Amino acid sequence: MSNNRGITNRIIRNWRFTIFFTIIAIVFGLYSYYLIPKQESPDVSAPYAIITTIYPGASPEDVEKLVTRVIEEKIREVPGYKASMSVTKNSVSVVILELYNDTDVKAAWNELNQILDQAQSEIPDECLDIEIDTKLAETPGMIISLSGENYSYEQLADYADQFKTRLAKIDGISRFTLWGVQNKVAKVKVKTEELNKYNLSLSELVDLLQAQNLQIPSGSLKDEQVKINVSSPGLFTSLTDIENVIIDVSPETGAPVYLKDVANVYWDIEESNYQLKHNGQNAVMLCGFFKENRNILLIGKEVREELDKLKAELPASLIVDEIVYQPTDVQASIAKFFRNLLEGMGLVLIVVLLGMSFKNALVAATAIPLSIIITFIVMYALGIHLQEISIAGLILALGILVDDAIVVIDAIQVQIDQGVEKIEACIKGMKQAMIPVFSATLTIVAAFSPMLLVPGPAGEFLRSLPQTVIISVAASFVVAITVTPVLAYLFFDKLKADKEKKSLLRRGYVKAMEIGMKYKKSTLAICLALIVLAVYGALQLHIQFFPKADKNIFYINLKSESTSDMGATAKLAARVEEILQRNKEVVSYSTAIGNGLPKFYITMPKATPSKDFGQILVKVDLSNSEFANNAELASHLQEQLDQELVGGKADVLLLEKAMPGDPLEIRVSGDDQEQVKAAVDLIRRELESIPGTTQVEDDYAANEYEFVIDIDREQATLMGITNYDIQRQINIALSGAEASVFRIAGNEYSIIVQGDIKTKEDLENLAIKSSIAGNKVLLKQLGQIRLQATVPTINKYDGVRAVTISGKVQPGYSAVTIENTLKKRLAEADFDFSGLTLSYEGEAKDIKDNFGNLGTTAVFALCLIYIILMIQFRSFLQPAIIFITIPLSIIGVVAGLTLFSQPLSFTALVGVVSLMGLVIRNAILLIEYINRARKAGMSIEEACHHAVERRYRPILLAAITTVIGLVPLALSGSDLFTPLSVALMCGLLVSTLFTLVVVPVVYSFLIREDNKKVKFQPPLNQQGTLGG
Repeated sequence: MSNNRGITNRIIRNWRFTIFFTIIAIVFGLYSYYLIPKQESPDVSAPYAIITTIYPGASPEDVEKLVTRVIEEKIREVPGYKASMSVTKNSVSVVILELYNDTDVKAAWNELNQILDQAQSEIPDECLDIEIDTKLAETPGMIISLSGENYSYEQLADYADQFKTRLAKIDGISRFTLWGVQNKVAKVKVKTEELNKYNLSLSELVDLLQAQNLQIPSGSLKDEQVKINVSSPGLFTSLTDIENVIIDVSPETGAPVYLKDVANVYWDIEESNYQLKHNGQNAVMLCGFFKENRNILLIGKEVREELDKLKAELPASLIVDEIVYQPTDVQASIAKFFRNLLEGMGLVLIVVLLGMSFKNALVAATAIPLSIIITFIVMYALGIHLQEISIAGLILALGILVDDAIVVIDAIQVQIDQGVEKIEACIKGMKQAMIPVFSATLTIVAAFSPMLLVPGPAGEFLRSLPQTVIISVAASFVVAITVTPVLAYLFFDKLKADKEKKSLLRRGYVKAMEIGMKYKKSTLAICLALIVLAVYGALQLHIQFFPKADKNIFYINLKSESTSDMGATAKLAARVEEILQRNKEVVSYSTAIGNGLPKFYITMPKATPSKDFGQILVKVDLSNSEFANNAELASHLQEQLDQELVGGKADVLLLEKAMPGDPLEIRVSGDDQEQVKAAVDLIRRELESIPGTTQVEDDYAANEYEFVIDIDREQATLMGITNYDIQRQINIALSGAEASVFRIAGNEYSIIVQGDIKTKEDLENLAIKSSIAGNKVLLKQLGQIRLQATVPTINKYDGVRAVTISGKVQPGYSAVTIENTLKKRLAEADFDFSGLTLSYEGEAKDIKDNFGNLGTTAVFALCLIYIILMIQFRSFLQPAIIFITIPLSIIGVVAGLTLFSQPLSFTALVGVVSLMGLVIRNAILLIEYINRARKAGMSIEEACHHAVERRYRPILLAAITTVIGLVPLALSGSDLFTPLSVALMCGLLVSTLFTLVVVPVVYSFLIREDNKKVKFQPPLNQQGTLGG
């Protein structure tokens, strides 16, 4: 320790340099705080990819066979492949790829892109390009809605382009996307009955329009003196130009036949499968994304200024609403957490002032702001963002930051009180405190480090918590061994005689120690009984993975009974909007029909495009409401919707903190679809009968009917009609085809050719022209049109057809308990499940997977801590004695969670793992002083009494500061952090109270006296060896 003495000596003697470098660190820390990227929640990269393929006009069976199946087989080659899920509908294939949590996601996505490039050549040529979305957690930094009465979608899109152009110039904005645009098109509505009179097919009409809307440079005429450019008429410039295209010549009169003779040409809105509305009015939404690793609060100020200018320049009737604006949310979130941080600091300082002399308390208090400022420097250097989790880590560490300083101050003050010269007292105090403080810091680091290795989205979400705790605790150690001794040297004086010997607290602990030492076995038996009782209590706690998000928004998913009619979905959405308007808590609502809204929260699941699907985002204000929280309001709205809606259903959903998914999910797969359906019906009935379940449903798709054209191949061949002729011309007649594009005033508009067919009879009388013989034949002469049952949606899991039963859990009930009850009932049911596979994919599985990962890290942390303590104490038994504090802390954790009605959530378990380092830290200091007293010649019992008398104040003070520092976080009302805070506070408090009695009792029970006795000498004659 001579090296330590020399370093401390230099630091103290050159105290001006120490103060100077401390000021420099403060300046750098404040500047780092200014630069640190700030956001609301941590970035999470989900190990999922969504692969979407459009096969226009194909039936679900054809899409599944020719597209979905090909993609499912190909993606099995992706490194880290875990499972795939697919949804196949008319014209659409959606495949979801899931990777294992420990997969190198970037490498896997690169491989996926290559694999799907190859797959593109193996699916039908008519398929559009395969789309891959791997950024499922990417969320726009702002979503701006533009709406207004009597505004067309085209007008709204023009205004949105103005916003986009202006805002894109701001540094820090990476890109914009525009949602809900309804493009204007030139519609050529062909009267098929009229077209049948001429020897012209729909496909030839499309080709003709394309040929007429063409301009090829003609060249120029030139002689020796002049060069004259030659131009010829080409491009359409108006609807009249399109109407007057000559398509044929009348065989009777020889007069030209114009397009307007067989078709109506007019402006129309492109037939869209997606529409947006805001507060019931037509809307488009502009989504802006911020650049990574930038301070969005600074960028947000510039965006806000430009937005205000834009709003002032636009018509007052145009409504510009901010659906999402992260800078405001982040500002409010960070302000709230920093308020908690400052309140915690204030409470900790008060406790320190009450527990120490004024000067000593002020010196100890400097450790908190200095440690946090150094933490900001390291966070900026390592690219750790400032958000709710990292700030929670700082709050969690608040009380710990002052602990090292308290121990060092206590050791130095004892030396000064013994009359040692001040600089020598600082050196000796540091020498005495260095090893226990260093090892205690290492145990904190060892306790939190394994949390960095928790895989998957949950681990990534919470990773900044152990990072900030480790950095801040390491910073507090640096402050304690550098700044604290200097301040002690400058400001400490010899204190008056210790009056604490008469304190009630000390007398209470002395008495408790006497009883504990006298009845050791009984003391240990009582502790064991309490631990057993705590374990039993833990099993009775409500288990939860993650709570709902604490936001003033929720959303409603709509499902229309009519799978192919988007108008029915729009009517359903309008009815829901009427019901929402009756509730005063609803501030605004935004509606999407045919797909989901732009991703407005990080855990929002991506919707599958479908005409029968809609989604409504609801903003609420509960400040003057009878409802205490969003859950109560959501439940009320759900009751209203269930009672009043017809023609579909609506599910009111709260935002999740964890990745999306229903708390109850059971997947049934098998080859026998009748057996699958029977099993689904049974599971659904059983699940609905279990108390606590709600909104139970399944995705089993009942057969629907569609018209099928049965072509007589032989007859068609005799008439010269090819399969392509039939399919192409029917496709144009029913779905339309883009013939060309024409430009007006810098804008491009598609020319869409489509038939006027509305009934089965119209389709039967469509004349199909042979591309070989040139003759025309009515479709009904080539075959018949009949109704046929078909499956509208095909759901698969890992290539096998599957049905998923899902359900929600009512407040106060546990998904784990409900799932266990269901398993028991199904085992007792008179049903043969052989040939079927049942998979439980709900919250219970998430808990099992992620709690297991955290449990593994806890075991690893314990091993690491044990090795550290074994090296420090050079003993196998003494670290085991120290570990007694861990089960003692469980008593407090269970009691606290039960008393405050908090669930055993993932964050509560994080608090339990965090406790290991904190409670062991106290025991280290106690065992260190017991060993020191024994070396000075005390018996084991004398040493135990001495250590408790000398160390109870700093141990209690350190524990109380940590507990008090967490009070604001515990009272913040956050469902995410309250369980963590309660677990830490109660576990640490109870463990500390027990530690001061139980650890000495266990020590004296297990450790034997040395054979050689040294006569005990009072602490004051040991030159401070036993002091403080």
